[in-house]
Amino acid sequence: MNGPNVPAPAGRTRGYDLARAFAIIGMVFINFPIYLTPAADSAGSLLAWLSGIHYGRAAALFVTLAGAGVAMMARGADRGAVRRTLLLRAGFLFVAGHLLIQVWRIDILHFYAVYLALAALLFLGLGRRALLAAIALVMAVTVAVVMVAPELEAGGVAYYRLGEELTALERLAGLLQNVLFSGIHPVFPWIAFLLAGLWIGSHDIRDAATRRRLLALGA
Repeated sequence: MNGPNVPAPAGRTRGYDLARAFAIIGMVFINFPIYLTPAADSAGSLLAWLSGIHYGRAAALFVTLAGAGVAMMARGADRGAVRRTLLLRAGFLFVAGHLLIQVWRIDILHFYAVYLALAALLFLGLGRRALLAAIALVMAVTVAVVMVAPELEAGGVAYYRLGEELTALERLAGLLQNVLFSGIHPVFPWIAFLLAGLWIGSHDIRDAATRRRLLALGA
């Protein structure tokens, strides 16, 4: 979904496509035993083992790839047009996620929406050093919350449940706590993966030397 003034990418990057495939397969392995098989039947099975080794990693890969995709989309493009496109995508995912969460309590779409919105408003166009500094800041805030205010990581109110008797202020507070600290993939620390993707996407991975350096760093 490219905006009218955002140029389409010149070509596919096979490495990113392969990584996306791994992320999708990983998400299937994670969610299948959780919702489509009884816990007693899946415990100790090969499927449960595959789910365990992919848990968290597939989602982290998705967020990292989203950051890399944003970086490549913004490369050489009009920044305002890219920002509008990202905000439109974020708005769609936020609404879709809150519709889905009524039946799927571990929805992650509304978290991705917040990541994209923050990328559009705060991180688009940052240099590599600034991105690394932002990652460090996110991790520092996460550690501080765990040490100083661990109650923020508690579940919080189910703000999304339409039948709950909550005031508008209680729902807003619940939403902020959920997306920032206590949800399944809260901004702190998960936005760090998107920032890492932005940093990776700022490099030309078609260059062999760059690929070797990134692989060495990832190892």
